[in-house]
Amino acid sequence: MYREFRSLQVNRSERAGAVFVNATTRALDASVEAARMDALGGRNERASVALTEAISYGRPRVAGLRDQIPRLLGETYMVSFHELATDPRYVPEVLSVLAAEQVRQRRDDGSLTRRLDGAPQAVREAVDEILRQIREGTYRYTADGPFGRAMEEAREQARWGDTDAAWRTLRDALPEWLPLGPDHLAPVGLCADRSSAP
Repeated sequence: MYREFRSLQVNRSERAGAVFVNATTRALDASVEAARMDALGGRNERASVALTEAISYGRPRVAGLRDQIPRLLGETYMVSFHELATDPRYVPEVLSVLAAEQVRQRRDDGSLTRRLDGAPQAVREAVDEILRQIREGTYRYTADGPFGRAMEEAREQARWGDTDAAWRTLRDALPEWLPLGPDHLAPVGLCADRSSAP
């Protein structure tokens, strides 16, 4: 009951423009940051536990962080990326994953667009374009810098059937990957690219 009340109080404060802060919220935010570092360091189980606790207290943006962990582990059930799906910084990554899953399961476009109620028009247009590319098989995951170049190399290796070399290329380049923002744990967009997802 206390947890539900605290979550309601936090949500009301945020909607009003003020952020509710006390010792509990500071401790939860510190545990979220530690969980983010755990996830980046490959300690996924420990990160998931801490993020799940923060979600139960209604901490903002934490569900989007947590959803990246099961998605990279191949779990698609109940993964929605929450607020990240409408944040323009993360749209190229997370919407491509959601769109690929929708196409794979042969769901109608409305199920994804309903998730985006209230999203800016640019986000809605982006999802239409991503859905089109995924349906046509033309979607390609891209990234900046050395990781993006490694992605191109790995895609070519996979195209010629050398998936082991493609995996090694991506794995070796992973330390060069750059997040799109503080709520981005890993290049989840790889899961939407037909050549890299396997």
